[in-house]
Amino acid sequence: MGDRSAEIRGAVLKRLGEDEESRFGEPYLPMQTAIAIDARLMEVWEVLWGLMGDGLVFLDPSGQASASRWDNWHWRLTDAGRQTARLGSWEPRDPDGFMARLRERDPDLATEAELHF
Repeated sequence: MGDRSAEIRGAVLKRLGEDEESRFGEPYLPMQTAIAIDARLMEVWEVLWGLMGDGLVFLDPSGQASASRWDNWHWRLTDAGRQTARLGSWEPRDPDGFMARLRERDPDLATEAELHF
């Protein structure tokens, strides 16, 4: 997935934060996100499941008319996911980006403190 994962995570969180189409099935959130940012569908699926593993999204089965209707499940933001969508950044797998944001917030950050991160 490489460097596109941060962009895809941002796009997914933004779409979910803005109450865009959130259905689970391929033609809905996954495909629409892939088309919107010119990403491969597999990359979007990887990001969605990664966000679930990180506790930022979950699958909501409410509204199911039948257990076989997988397209009625919706990706939803958790409380942490909503906060992340509002803040606009969350990159636990991007240590360089984290350090850049940290230095931006505190330009006088001690070198010793950087070593701890």
